[in-house]
Formats: sequence, C-alpha cells, structure tokens
Amino acid sequence: MDRGMLMYYNMGEVRAWEESNSILNLEAAEPYLNGKAYPLPLDLALPLFRWGVVFREGKMIRLINNLSAEALADRTRFFPMTPDRYEVQKGTFLQGHYLYQGDFIRLEAVQPAAL
Repeated sequence: MDRGMLMYYNMGEVRAWEESNSILNLEAAEPYLNGKAYPLPLDLALPLFRWGVVFREGKMIRLINNLSAEALADRTRFFPMTPDRYEVQKGTFLQGHYLYQGDFIRLEAVQPAAL
C-alpha cells in the first residue's frame, strides 16, 4: 500500500434524534485533524450526499437517500418542526417507504462552505 483514504464523514451518532448532523459533526471530526502525521499519504473523501433519518417511537428505523426539504413540502403530510426536522402528519409513502403518522424525519446534508 502506498496511499490511504480518509473518509471524512459519518462521524456523528445517526441513531440519536438529538444529533444535529451525523454526516459531518465537526466536533466528532476534530480528532482526525490533530496535526499528527499519518503513516501513508492520504486522499480525502468528502460527504457530497444527503439523506433523511427516519425515527419511529424514539428509534431510528431507516435512512432515505437523497431526501430534500422540497420532498417534504406537502404540509398535509409533513409538519416542519425546524428547518431540518419534520413530523409525519398522516400515513404516507415517501420515495417507496411507508411512513406512519407520528414518525419523525431529520434531514442531513453538508453545506459546501463546511467542507
């Protein structure tokens, strides 16, 4: 091996509703940038994706890839609690997944400025 890959994402706790963004949590990521030299030259993989984390009865049940706020714009189905958190208002399908009334969705993405 003559190179390594630092995959600089998925550093937060995806299963915790309280997590602000499990894709890139800069506090959790800080130890990877502590100034110590790695034994190999590294390439860097950055998070250029987004998803919705679905919670039911306090537990994370699935990820929905490439989910955006635009997909949750129907206020009869999704109530915006904050700009990145929604409550499902009635049972519905979303990108092939059935969601129940009372499920919660946390949207996660990384803004280019954070990269």
